[in-house]
Amino acid sequence: MNRNLHYLGIDVGSTTAKIVILNENDDIIYSRYERHLSNIKDTIVNLIDDAYSKFGDLVVSTAVTGSGGMAVPEWLNMPFVQEVIAGTKTVERFFPEGRY
Repeated sequence: MNRNLHYLGIDVGSTTAKIVILNENDDIIYSRYERHLSNIKDTIVNLIDDAYSKFGDLVVSTAVTGSGGMAVPEWLNMPFVQEVIAGTKTVERFFPEGRY
């Protein structure tokens, strides 16, 4: 069992749900998306179950974003980050000198 901190993000849009897991070096170690067909909860459960089957217990910092994801934080006790803010913070993190 790896006890290093990982980052798990869920993005729920109008038609799809996406999940990504980054390791402590910000490398993508898992990503997947599915059409949710308006069944957001079951789709997210499937995505998380698939990630768990590949990695088991990971220590993760989590966040949810996306136009369809506003109810998800309530279901999973996760923070919600508005999409534009999430995108801005990502650019600032990976390009701190402003060279995009």
